[in-house]
Amino acid sequence: MKIHWVTYETHPDKDPRGEGSYKKLTKTCLKRGVEPPVVFGGGSPWTGFSAKWKAVLKFCKRLPREDVVIVTDARDVLCN
Repeated sequence: MKIHWVTYETHPDKDPRGEGSYKKLTKTCLKRGVEPPVVFGGGSPWTGFSAKWKAVLKFCKRLPREDVVIVTDARDVLCN
């Protein structure tokens, strides 16, 4: 069994505050010794929440059934 952390972010390097939220998350993971999440959607236009779930579903279908997938938001909510 393997654990996969995934997120969806259309603009991982852009943010109104000057640094992309995914970029900041990646820095924090490296600092803490945690592997950063796999990001889907980079460079794609935002077309709604269904795009996020379609990408996650496609990813999950390639995995063994016993693997665990953690899906978090890339900007506002990092852990629910």
